[in-house]
Formats: sequence, C-alpha cells, structure tokens
Amino acid sequence: MRSGTSLLRTILGKHPSIFAGLETHWFTEEFQTQWQDPTAKRMRWTRELFDVDEGTWRELISSSVDATDLLARMMAYCTNRAGKSRWAEKTPDNILHMRAVWEKWPASPLLYIRRDARDCFASWKVQRGESIDAFEAQWRAHEDALEQLTKEEGAKVLHLEYEDLIERTTGTLVKVCEFIDERFVPELAAYEGDGTDHERVLRVTGKHSTTAEALTRPIFSSSIGRWKQDLSVEEVSRIDSLMPGRLTDR
Repeated sequence: MRSGTSLLRTILGKHPSIFAGLETHWFTEEFQTQWQDPTAKRMRWTRELFDVDEGTWRELISSSVDATDLLARMMAYCTNRAGKSRWAEKTPDNILHMRAVWEKWPASPLLYIRRDARDCFASWKVQRGESIDAFEAQWRAHEDALEQLTKEEGAKVLHLEYEDLIERTTGTLVKVCEFIDERFVPELAAYEGDGTDHERVLRVTGKHSTTAEALTRPIFSSSIGRWKQDLSVEEVSRIDSLMPGRLTDR
C-alpha cells in the first residue's frame, strides 16, 4: 500500500490485452460472506466501481458458486466487454492470500512492487494518518509473505521497485511485459494521467482518494525522497530497520 501499486495497475490497464480495474478486496469477510446480497455496501460499491448493471450483476451472482467465483465471473465479464483477453486484480493484501489465488488461478503471475520504506511510511503518515506501529506490522507481514512465496513459487513472482517504475519507466515495463508474456506497447511508458478512477471513486463512495487523484497526473518523481521533510529523526531510525542493506541517500 502506498508503493505505486495503483500506478502500475492503471498502466497495465492501458495494455490492449489487459483489463485492470479498481481494488475489489475480494478476500475480505464482507465480500466472502455478503457476495449474494447485491444491496450490501461492499457489493454495491464493487458493482458500481466496475460499471456493471444490476441485472447483469444478479445473473453473475446466480451463476457463481462462491464469492471467489463471482470475482472471476465479474472480471471475465468486464474483460470481454473491454475487448481484452486477460485481467489483473490489484488489492495490496493479495500478497497475504496468494495461495488462494493460485488455487483458483494456478498460472497467475504475482507482481510485487516495493518502495523505499521511509517514503512509503511518509505517505501513510501524511495521507492516511496511520501509526508507525500499523505500518511496520503490515510491512513485515507483506515482506514475510513475499519471502515465503518466492521460495515456494519463485517463477511466478516478479519483484519490482517503485523508484524504477518512476525513473526507468520503459525498462521496468518491458521487464513486466516479458514476465507476464505480453508484448510491450510503447504507449504504456508514456502515461499522461487519467481521471477516470478519481471521478468514479468519488461518485460511488463519496470519498476523496489521494491515490486516485495522483493518477490524474503524468508520472512524477516528487514523492521520491519525501521522507526527508515528512519524518522525524526517530521515525527514520525506526523505519530504517525494515530495509537493511537497501537504503539510499535519496
């Protein structure tokens, strides 16, 4: 979270073969227990964020055997509607549920993008107002999951760096396309911003999203090194321990 996952997802969604919508949080208790109730907030938001009409949604529900099957059918519907052949789902906590993903979709590649922990926490602190304890707990949980998954299924996992996506965009996206077995399209690296997500999130949820707002702009590097102005000496010292041997002087 706050590591460029939304930017990468949005860029991939520009690929002629890939449909990539907003986060579904398909693994949450809400989604898994309320999937048959189209009036439940999480399910209504999901339907509206993916622009699925209510009649089609009810048909998808009636054809599904469980919540994860509903996700698969919804994404397939949206993919076909967009004239594409593959779909991508981007919810940061997917890293904690990859065994369930691979049980349902065994060949799915996992793209894991990491950001300098100091900048990542600076974004959490300023934009989310969450504590350093919460950040550290989630960081360690994600990194531990990544380490184990890489040991078990390394061929399915690609490690990426936020700074590379921002500063070496073309090379990073070429690497991504090679990994997922898609041709590289130069237009992907020429991302100029897109306000679609920002408008949709605000309309459906009534909530302002700083992440969606950032996606309205072309790729920018001003967030690299933001920790220098946003973090205290004590916070930097504590966050440093999360990335031993990987810190820079940015």
